[in-house]
Amino acid sequence: MASPKAPSSPSPSPKRPAGATLLRLKFQWPLSFSVAEPATEFDCLAPEGQKLAGISYSTATYSWSQALPLSQYIDPVKYPLQCVSGGSLHFAGVTKKGRVVSSISRGGEKAAKLLDVPPGELPAVAVVAGAHHVAALNEAGRLMVWSVEDNYSANGAVAGFTAVQVGAMPLPAGPTGQVVVAGAPRVWRHPAVMQGRVRVTAMSAGVTHTLIGLSDGNVWVAGIKASERFSRNCGISTIYSKDVQQVKLPVKARTVTHVAAGDSDVCVVATNAGVVCWKDDRTTYNFNESTGWSATYAPAPRHLPELDGVEIKQLAVSNAYHMVAALAVDGRIFTWCVALSEKSWPADWLRPGLAVTVPGATAIGWAERDLYVTVPEGMGPEVVKLAAARPDKSA
Repeated sequence: MASPKAPSSPSPSPKRPAGATLLRLKFQWPLSFSVAEPATEFDCLAPEGQKLAGISYSTATYSWSQALPLSQYIDPVKYPLQCVSGGSLHFAGVTKKGRVVSSISRGGEKAAKLLDVPPGELPAVAVVAGAHHVAALNEAGRLMVWSVEDNYSANGAVAGFTAVQVGAMPLPAGPTGQVVVAGAPRVWRHPAVMQGRVRVTAMSAGVTHTLIGLSDGNVWVAGIKASERFSRNCGISTIYSKDVQQVKLPVKARTVTHVAAGDSDVCVVATNAGVVCWKDDRTTYNFNESTGWSATYAPAPRHLPELDGVEIKQLAVSNAYHMVAALAVDGRIFTWCVALSEKSWPADWLRPGLAVTVPGATAIGWAERDLYVTVPEGMGPEVVKLAAARPDKSA
């Protein structure tokens, strides 16, 4: 006998991506965590009617105390997004049609703006938001950048890239287009990238600098701010590096997998040959009567052998103590300082150490000193395995 027919049910709604759970790891001095707890403060950042997929905010623009729904910056109905980057004061996203949209808060006023894609460039597929600029990667693995404000910092962030003509928009004056027009597109004319021989494989935006990793293992950086000590002593404006400059790594890398840029000039890079990091303290200055002051960026990246053989899934930089967290594929999270803020701090803090293991972790993001970890929906603090606290050897 046939079983009774089940009552009819409405047609299923379109399937949404699986959601995620956010866990907050409370910071414990130094470089450790004391408690893992559920976190709900980022739920408001998810578009209405959708589940949170995780966070990965730039330390340059992030402030959770002012967190507002993403829809207050970028209307997800008007601009359906495939990816988004930013914090509470500046969001940038890529629409499903490959357009780049930016929305920055100015005195509480927010207005989303579509940024012009340079002629001949393919649609964007990824985006990162700095405090004053946006960088996007297109389908060909090429880089496009825009300043989103008309100020000195925004100019310094993008001046090293090449301005391009769009419609009737005037091309910036000068041989390399040093005069920056807010919202005008710029591109990186790296010969191998333009010819399609290499691709941009990783990018990150800090306050003003952009860190770029290539498929050939080389790393480049633009918009580096010269030491502010120079400005205080001489009473002149901050100087930015004028070009997109290659950084020589202390490892023989074949490809760059992950990069992370923090505030000031903190940079961290993961390659197939190991992880390196640096914070510039070797900038030199030159004066020319015709061009004025200029800065020569001379960083000294250091290799972190403690992470050799560790498959890195994500890097995240905090704007507190120049801290870095590295998430490994197996859920281990390592922490260290790129530079020591006090002379009394021990050199051991410059070396990565295991801080916590979170099996199944998919993403990490700092909020000052606390670390937020994204895990699959249904998992909770019970999966977190805190490592022994690092000893406090500071004087």
